[in-house]
Formats: sequence, C-alpha cells, structure tokens
Amino acid sequence: MATCLSVVGYAVFPRSPHHGGGTTIRLPDRRPSNAAWVWPDGVPGWTPGEMIKGFPVSGVQPVELQAAELAAAHRVLDAEGVRVVSSLRGDDSGPLAILATRALYETPPSTCLGALLTGDAPVEWLCPSELAHSHVLIAAKWFPKSGFDFAGVARGDVTRIVQGDRSIYVRGKTWGEFQATSATRPHAPLRVYAGRRLVETVALDFAPGEQRVLR
Repeated sequence: MATCLSVVGYAVFPRSPHHGGGTTIRLPDRRPSNAAWVWPDGVPGWTPGEMIKGFPVSGVQPVELQAAELAAAHRVLDAEGVRVVSSLRGDDSGPLAILATRALYETPPSTCLGALLTGDAPVEWLCPSELAHSHVLIAAKWFPKSGFDFAGVARGDVTRIVQGDRSIYVRGKTWGEFQATSATRPHAPLRVYAGRRLVETVALDFAPGEQRVLR
C-alpha cells in the first residue's frame, strides 16, 4: 500500500508498505501554482525524509534521490534543495515521485520539476518553458502484481482531473499534487479540466511493468 496525500490536505500513512490500515493527519495548507508553473510561496514540496508528528510526509528517503540530485546538478539546478511534491510506492522497487527545485543563477529563480520513476530509470528535469503546454506532470507505472499507480502535479489553472467516474484531483489548499492507484489496468484516460472546459486528455496505454513520464 502506498502513502497517499489527498486533494484536501490530509495524509494517510500505512502501518507498513505491505498491509492496509494506517493513520491520517492534517497537512498544512499550501497554494497551487499559476498557469505558468510559478508557485506563490516559492519551490513546493517536502524535504526528503521530512516528518510531521512522527510520520514521513515526503514518502521518500534522502538516499533515494541521489540520481535525481545529480541530474539536477547537470541541468544547473539546486541539487541540494530538491524537494518531494508528490510520491507513491507501489512495491519494493522504489517510489514514483514528482520533485521540485530552483534554477541557479536566475533572478528570480524559476521552479523546475523532476519525474522520478522506479529502479534505475533516468530522472527527467523540466523547467517552465518545457512545461508551457502541459497541464500535468505524472510519473506512472503499471505494477503487474499490485496495479497501476501514478504520482503527479497539476498546473494551477487545473480545477479537476477525472478518470472514468472518479475524481483523481480537485484543486484545493495544496501544491497541486495528486496520487492514485488502480487494482487493474486503467482503460479510461485522465480528463483534465480548467473550470468546465476539458483542456487535456492523458492516455494510459501501458503494458504490464511499463513506466513512463506523462505531460
């Protein structure tokens, strides 16, 4: 079972990665980005290993971000300031996560996002110009034994994300993060809305064991 941060600012922490049940705590209110992927309070996300009331709100241990930090350094981003916006753990191969950090040598510095897949997959960092036409950034994988999982973040003008007949995300007092799991292959795509307007449809045509960055 994965650690999930809900769209209303709560966190559910399972007793172990392999068993149901857990503890729910209230998270501090946050603010989503604007339509240009700029967060009003600066770089979003939790420090790796950060705890609230004894629970690991980032869902990721610092050692698991070493490859992401090196990739950030290669992009001239702040490798020491990498944060975890959204994370989910489908099995023991590592987390799916959306990361954030700031660009170096810019005034004001822009916020760039990274998509972390499981195992040794390379980490892709994307800055605002590369995300200009994207409403979401998602790290997704179909785990053959446990189902299809994804961790993502929505741009600030996105008000709702729907899959089939269920809402995956509703804009609230968060950074725009969302996570979801499915016990079977999801045939329905994600429908992304800004108000009542459908602005993007994200296909989820994965093979068992496949993982991918979607934007």
